[in-house]
Amino acid sequence: MAIQIIPFGKNLKKDTINNDSIVILTRCARPKNLSTVCRSVLELYQSMMDNYDKILAITHIIIFDKYKCSKEDVEEAKTEVRNVYSDIFLGFNYIFEYRGLKKDNQYGAKMLIDSVDNLMSRYYTHFNPWLYILDDDNIIHPGFVHILKDHMGSEKILIFGQNRTMKRFNGDHYTETCILTKNSMFIDNTGKRTNDIETLNVISVNTHPDSAQFLVRYDTLMKAGNYSNSYLVDFDTVWKLYEMFEDDFEFIEYVASYYNYIDSELIQN
Repeated sequence: MAIQIIPFGKNLKKDTINNDSIVILTRCARPKNLSTVCRSVLELYQSMMDNYDKILAITHIIIFDKYKCSKEDVEEAKTEVRNVYSDIFLGFNYIFEYRGLKKDNQYGAKMLIDSVDNLMSRYYTHFNPWLYILDDDNIIHPGFVHILKDHMGSEKILIFGQNRTMKRFNGDHYTETCILTKNSMFIDNTGKRTNDIETLNVISVNTHPDSAQFLVRYDTLMKAGNYSNSYLVDFDTVWKLYEMFEDDFEFIEYVASYYNYIDSELIQN
C-alpha cells in the first residue's frame, strides 16, 4: 500500500504544509510516566502507517514543569523518550520544552498557553494543525486514530466519547462511559446551559468534557484567545469555544479517549 505522508517540521516550503497535522501537548510534572505516554503515541503513529493510505503528521511537544521536575528525572525521562521514538522518522517530530510558574495553582494551564503562543515560531510558514492535550497521566485511546482518519481536513471542533475510571475512597474502581451531545454538554437539570461546574457535577460528570476529549484547530483556538488560564483549563476552554463557535462543534458518539489512565488521582464518593 502506498503511504502518503504529510510532512511536519521546521523550514518546510509553504506547499508542503497541510492542515492534516496534529500537535500533541503533554504537560509533564511526572517524568516517570512519559515512556508510557510516548508508547501510546507511537502506537497511534504505527496504526496510521499500517492502516491508512494517508496519515497525519504528528508532533509531540513535551512540556516539562521546570519547578516540579528535578534535572535528574528530566534527563532520565528524555533518554527514555528518545529510546521510544528512536525508529520514527517520516512525518513525526518530538520537542522538549521547559516552562512553568514557581507558584502555580492552575495545574500548568500557562504551560499550554505559552507553548501554543510559541508554536508557529518553529515553522517557516503558518499552518493550521489539530491541537490535542495528552497529559502525563494519560495515554492515547485505540479509537483515537479513527477520529483523525474520519476527519481529515475538517476544521470543526470535535468532541468525542471517553472511558472514565476513578477510584473511590474505599479503594474500589468505578468505570463509566462519557458520551457528550449538544443536548447534554453544559446542560443543567432545568435544561439550561451553564458554566457552573458544581451544578453540573450534581447531575453527572458526563455534562462536561475532559482535556483528552476534544480536538481543536490552532486557528480556531487562537480566535478564542488560546487555552484558558484556569485550573479547569479544559472546561473553561471548551465553554468559551462553545459560546463563540457553537455551530462549528461536531459531537462524535463513540469512545476515543481515556481519563487519567495512569495513576488516576480523582477520588469520588
